Amino acid sequence: MNKAQHLAKFYVPRPKSMLPRKVNGKWKSPDLSRRQIADLKKRAYANNMVKVNADWKKGEWDPRWEIPKVPTVMRPPKGTKFERNRPQRMAKIKEALAEMDEKINDQKKRNKKIPKVPYFERILRDQGIIDK
Repeated sequence: MNKAQHLAKFYVPRPKSMLPRKVNGKWKSPDLSRRQIADLKKRAYANNMVKVNADWKKGEWDPRWEIPKVPTVMRPPKGTKFERNRPQRMAKIKEALAEMDEKINDQKKRNKKIPKVPYFERILRDQGIIDK
């Protein structure tokens, strides 16, 4: 006997009143809503009316009707975008810092080549009063 056959012995489907059904190609909602089923189960446990092969119309509950909860896998929290992208950002910054000395030296050389013209002279040149 395999595991599925062994577990099938313990499985009992819920009564039809608790399940949706297809009538003339359309789905009909169950006679008892999930809230009503939960109330029935709660009252049955409170009044000690839990038994195998129970009749729900008498207010009894069969523990085999309970839907097993699917176990969830714990995942690490998603975190903020800043936290998620931090390693890539740090790598990018390190690469940029490695080239920074060269860039600074190039910029200094470019700045030395451009002569600094006083502000007053620039205005006069822009207005066409003086040529240079």
